[in-house]
Amino acid sequence: GLSASGVQTITIEDTTPPVLDMPDVVEGDISCSDIDPVVAEAFANGELSDEEEEEFLAAAGALFVEFGLVPEGASDECSDASFGEVGVNVEVVDDCPTLITLECIFQAQDECGNLSETASTFLNIVDNEAPVIECPADVTISCEESTMPDNTGMASATDDCGSMVEITYVDEVSEGC
Repeated sequence: GLSASGVQTITIEDTTPPVLDMPDVVEGDISCSDIDPVVAEAFANGELSDEEEEEFLAAAGALFVEFGLVPEGASDECSDASFGEVGVNVEVVDDCPTLITLECIFQAQDECGNLSETASTFLNIVDNEAPVIECPADVTISCEESTMPDNTGMASATDDCGSMVEITYVDEVSEGC
């Protein structure tokens, strides 16, 4: 007799999404000197020009990389996978010491177009440095002259976070001849 033969076609489909390999630490703190909170708030409110927005995102991206707050890679069962940044969100917290939180959102994609779940890392702009004060020079006045700062000199202060600094004073009078 004759024998029969047949052909079977097996199609393997890659429907499994890749997985992001996230770092152990996904949050870090930076100071106002790293990113100006005024610029970050303007980004959050959509008030930056395209060029300013690009500069802000480049500076923020560099800090996420510097602090190791980016995925360590992506893996997939069937094919190579890569990851990318899919967005940056900025939230104005304004709850000292955290002023603003930057969220960087990542997602992986394999060669077949399958997408992973998104994952985020965070940078908090914190006000953790005291303001710097400059006092006026010592003065000598007569007994009848005013000791008010308008007459004796007013202190000034700056803060790295651009916050308004409240200056208070107490007079210390030493008797002279």
